[in-house]
Amino acid sequence: MDGKTRGGKRLARKETRPLPMGWAVVALVAVALIFTGWLFAEGRNEAQKAAQGGLQDGDGVQVISWTPEGFGALCVPTEPPEEGREAAAPWSEDDLVLLAQTIYAEAAICRTTRERAAVVWCVLNRLDTGIWGGTIREVVTYRNQFAWTEDRPVVPEYVELAEDVLLRWMAEKMGQKDVGRVLPAEYLYFEGDGRENHFRIAYRDTGAEWSWTLPDPYAEG
Repeated sequence: MDGKTRGGKRLARKETRPLPMGWAVVALVAVALIFTGWLFAEGRNEAQKAAQGGLQDGDGVQVISWTPEGFGALCVPTEPPEEGREAAAPWSEDDLVLLAQTIYAEAAICRTTRERAAVVWCVLNRLDTGIWGGTIREVVTYRNQFAWTEDRPVVPEYVELAEDVLLRWMAEKMGQKDVGRVLPAEYLYFEGDGRENHFRIAYRDTGAEWSWTLPDPYAEG
């Protein structure tokens, strides 16, 4: 009888005993997995909406636009395309001043803008050969060549003209045709007579000089 009673007590205790700790852990893991799966499904749905044009709030207002490449593309900074970049000018403010002073020294007396521009073209023609130096300053200040000096006036009009010629020269180097040259590339020398400059291919005057047959980009009308 005591054994039954003890057995009955043991059975009663067994029916009311709480679940072991292992089963509780399994239950929690199952709930976590179900919740994680729900979050993943929601995130995937939102990403699909984003790829189709953007997320919207409760009122149907778009709150963020995504690219088709996804969120990763938005996070990685990208460089602008090469063709969208402007090439840096290969000259400086000092070069513009030097050329403006050279125009004043060599061609202020000339009657037309084309004749003044020809002086700048002559400098650039020399620069392209590399014989008189590898920079505008070296070419302009080469001994006994141009009449440049540091005390020459810097006329704003001549600065603008120097930059205009430089832009045409640069465009030509980039492959553009008919940039508005007023002096062919082979003309490297000139001599003034007090009224105008006479440009030549050779150092010594052979009687052949530039005849101004190229179109004048500075002519009015």
